[in-house]
Amino acid sequence: MKTNRIVVVLLIIALGLLLAQTVTADDNASSLNPDETKMGMATNISATASPTEGSVPLTVQFRDASRASLYLVKWDFGDGYYAYIRNPTHTYTKTGNFDVYYTARNEYDTRITIKVATINVTNSPPVPVAIPTSGCAPLKVQFNGPSTDNTRSWAWNFGDGSPISALKNPGHTYNYPGTYNVRLTTCNSGGCRMNPDIVTITVFDPPVSKMVVNQTGCIPFVIQ
Repeated sequence: MKTNRIVVVLLIIALGLLLAQTVTADDNASSLNPDETKMGMATNISATASPTEGSVPLTVQFRDASRASLYLVKWDFGDGYYAYIRNPTHTYTKTGNFDVYYTARNEYDTRITIKVATINVTNSPPVPVAIPTSGCAPLKVQFNGPSTDNTRSWAWNFGDGSPISALKNPGHTYNYPGTYNVRLTTCNSGGCRMNPDIVTITVFDPPVSKMVVNQTGCIPFVIQ
């Protein structure tokens, strides 16, 4: 009988020790959630946007580059629109500067918000200018490239198979009759974009003189 009591006491002591270890482990785990988990998560959250500037309408690709396990993401595009997928695209239809924020949540319901970029959306580029736009071959045309403060390079395609010109205001001669569509691509720090406006150059055949001079007579010559 005494032996049975000893066994019961030992079992109670062992059970108490087991419960104490479980509570301690839970306390330690929960103590890491609020601050330490948030700090570790913050170092693993990152996102990108490309391009970050351009003319309206501007389509931007956003990407989640995080190394953390995320259960919820939210993109705030800064223009009143949002997305809840990892890698969205968004088109800006108004001009202005838009701050983009990315919010992520992990399994502990810890939320981190980071600023991804400021998207600079400008007005559509002005129409390229060509003078003249029609005439007889050979026709020399002067092109004037529009630009904004952040334009870095120009690429003119004259539409006749000639090499691309990198000048802002090039001149070009069309030697053969035909209709030529000229396109201009401009580049800035946000990337390159073809101007939506096409300049059309029309070249006609050169005039042919049908005048015949009779050189066999005396002055005055007879001209037919």
